[in-house]
Amino acid sequence: MIYFPAIGLLLGLILALTNLSLAPYVAPEILSMIVISALAIMTGANHLAELTLLLAPALARWAILIFVYGYQHGCDEWLGLAADRVRFWHLVVATVGTLSVLAYGFGRRGLWAALALSLFVLSARTLLYRFRGRLALYDVGAMIEIGETLSLILLASL
Repeated sequence: MIYFPAIGLLLGLILALTNLSLAPYVAPEILSMIVISALAIMTGANHLAELTLLLAPALARWAILIFVYGYQHGCDEWLGLAADRVRFWHLVVATVGTLSVLAYGFGRRGLWAALALSLFVLSARTLLYRFRGRLALYDVGAMIEIGETLSLILLASL
């Protein structure tokens, strides 16, 4: 028990240095995923009684990167500005971080859930673009809510 504060301080320093060193190069959304993933990996996620509750929002936000990546031409003005900032390496880093924590916590079941969620998001993007000719910023909010719900269902049922 007497070592808990020292361990907490060490973990905090590592996470702060990670944040400080990557902040100039990585978008804040992706950086937060990296820091959360690093904490879960360093601690073995032992402090997370319900890992599903942590990973469902993480998966939903990862799915939003898939939703907007490469579609800046088909977005309204505000979403287009955000989508224009997403680079391929952002997608790769977020995917590796999210899927590694997911595989660590759920194994193959988690990877199947991520595959189903990514296929859903890609299908929804295609349908929304076909019906309206563009993607809007409010589509992102809807995809986050649907993605979280679908993630919770898939991680709990697979």
